[in-house]
Amino acid sequence: MKERIDETMSTPASKEEKRRETFAICYFLGGLILTIVLGIINILFGIIALILFFISIFVRIYMIEKKAQKVINSQSKLYGEEQPPNFNTFYFGCFVWDDKEFNIDIVRAGIKIISNGTIEILDSVFENETEKNMQKAYIVDHVLEQLQESNYGAGIDMKSELEDLVWNINKIIDKKKLPVKEVMAEQITAFDNEHMKARRKDNMITMDNDINILHILIKQQGYELVGILSDGDYFLTIITQEDFVKLIELEGKAQSNM
Repeated sequence: MKERIDETMSTPASKEEKRRETFAICYFLGGLILTIVLGIINILFGIIALILFFISIFVRIYMIEKKAQKVINSQSKLYGEEQPPNFNTFYFGCFVWDDKEFNIDIVRAGIKIISNGTIEILDSVFENETEKNMQKAYIVDHVLEQLQESNYGAGIDMKSELEDLVWNINKIIDKKKLPVKEVMAEQITAFDNEHMKARRKDNMITMDNDINILHILIKQQGYELVGILSDGDYFLTIITQEDFVKLIELEGKAQSNM
């Protein structure tokens, strides 16, 4: 009887504890599920924010490129396109950054033609250098320096004024005693189209155009304006048609020798 009374008295407490345990478990699970859901939502918002961030960057890059292209198109319409050179350049196998072999005799023959036989390339110019590209670099520097100092050639900076180009070319004409009329700047600007006029007005580079026109003027008198060795700014000289043919043959030999 006593045991039955104790059992009856303990029943409400046990039920209350179970309710509390059930509530605690539900509260924990609810909190856990809510935390997971909120975490997933935060991750999704984070991913969306990241996607929007990259989209904004791509849009900005696109707008910048579009604006830059618009400027380029506008400048192209106003100033025209850069011109490729319409004259020959000779390297005689002595292009500095080319790893191929070169024949020093071909280089010597070419420079002798250009300088009317006055410039020799001595072995001492490069004898201390065994690496081929360093030999070429020494030869190129030596030859261009000798041609410049003797007025058999002229280095032309792309940013040079037209008057500087004309002055240097006239020095070569005088040095070589060529039956070529001295060039005047007005002869070159007479060929200016609207693009060149706009370039000169805004102090933009016109050297490619100016040298191309100069080549036409020289060629009309039976001579050739040619480039020598330089792969950056131009190094120019003037030769006869006969010497031009000889240089082409030497250049061909240099290429076949590589």
